[in-house]
Amino acid sequence: MFGKAASAITARILENPTEKITDVSGFRTKGMKATNEQVLAAVDGVMCEEQAEKFRINCSHMDSLELCKLNLESLILSVAEKYLPQLGLVMTAPGIQSFAAIGIISEIGVDMSVFPTSKHLCSWAGITL
Repeated sequence: MFGKAASAITARILENPTEKITDVSGFRTKGMKATNEQVLAAVDGVMCEEQAEKFRINCSHMDSLELCKLNLESLILSVAEKYLPQLGLVMTAPGIQSFAAIGIISEIGVDMSVFPTSKHLCSWAGITL
């Protein structure tokens, strides 16, 4: 639904919702697994102008949510900037990326002196038996 080909097909449908799509070959992308026939079957039919307008409103809402998400991520990254050395250290753990590291630092802080031993930290985090 949100891939490159699907987005292009959706945009095409919204340009003229009452016109049936008969050829999707121009929308194909390199990694697309579905055949032209399968894509045509998925987009079979037409939509009335009211349905198209509802769809446009939903697409606009999704765009707004994406913008909000980007703004929040930017804010989080700017607040976390003062902890770059600590974040870098946390990210040396396999599988820990930037936002996971920020989450960890936000939960446990950067002052490890509050945990007398690593076992205390693990117990506090709930990862011990």
